[in-house]
Amino acid sequence: QEYLPEVAEKGETRLWFVDGELLAAVRKVPARGEFVIDMDRGGSLARAELSRADRAATRKIGALLRRHRIRLAAVDWIAGKITDFNVTSPVLIVPMEKLLQRDLASRIVRRLLD
Repeated sequence: QEYLPEVAEKGETRLWFVDGELLAAVRKVPARGEFVIDMDRGGSLARAELSRADRAATRKIGALLRRHRIRLAAVDWIAGKITDFNVTSPVLIVPMEKLLQRDLASRIVRRLLD
């Protein structure tokens, strides 16, 4: 995988999708002086600001997820590039809820029950 230097200063954006719709986005930030984001060793979450280009990309990612019938996914995004698709264990919902002060889990469950 290509090293993207932006991760050291800006982290990566976690995009959380349900049925191809962007549910939430946060930045995963590495510990000071690190470039690997380890949430158990000093990594943290921060609010994410998505650019117009980022939003356009999330619509394309959402369409791809719907086309492949992937209902839940967490996608990691650095400098306009997808670095990871998490479809078997799309984690971080609880800390994201705390940061964003939004009940994401209930929205996910309601969508899955529809």
